[in-house]
Amino acid sequence: MRIVFALLVAMCIGAMPALADTVKLKNGTVVEGKILEKTADAVKMDVSGMTLTYYSDEIDTVQSAQEAAAPAQPVVADTAAVPPASDAPAAVAPAPVTDNASDDGVASMSKDALIRKFVQIYGVKENMQANFDQMTATLKPDQAEAFRAAIKVDDIVEQLLPIYDKHFSEDDLRAYIHFYASPQGRKLVQTLPLLMKDSVDVSMKYLDVHLPESLKQAQPDQAGN
Repeated sequence: MRIVFALLVAMCIGAMPALADTVKLKNGTVVEGKILEKTADAVKMDVSGMTLTYYSDEIDTVQSAQEAAAPAQPVVADTAAVPPASDAPAAVAPAPVTDNASDDGVASMSKDALIRKFVQIYGVKENMQANFDQMTATLKPDQAEAFRAAIKVDDIVEQLLPIYDKHFSEDDLRAYIHFYASPQGRKLVQTLPLLMKDSVDVSMKYLDVHLPESLKQAQPDQAGN
């Protein structure tokens, strides 16, 4: 029971798509990680805990996570370049395209409000609830009832907020919110529960085939919980 719960929690965290800095090399290789240092001559990255350096002569493009998450800016024609005829009304530049995140005043939000907005728009609560529902479906009715009575998703989400505060800046959060308010971002959020279910199913089947019998039959205290 505890082993399965730990697996589900780990997969819940692992399956969350993370926006990473990206370096595309001239040979076609795409490297994702966190840019530690960027100069005219080289880019130093943290890739899965390893520090790697790529030099300008081998780099095609470099894109930060914020650039990847930011919505495309509308192209506005330069109306000043072509003056209107004297008898014609002056041209008016089109209004910039806004998304729901901008409409909600994201630019002026406090960091706490940004975190809560990101958690809401990313679907953290919904994904966690979907995982718990899937888990309780495998339990006996009395166990499922006890689980639902003891575990409150809202309480867990509230305790996760300091983690977002620790790892993300206000600029990070604004960029992520803009992305997940876009059609592509919304599709990703809506697809996460399906990805989670399929990922758990595949992983459990893999464990059933490859896990040694001694571990399958071990009691929680023998398996190290």
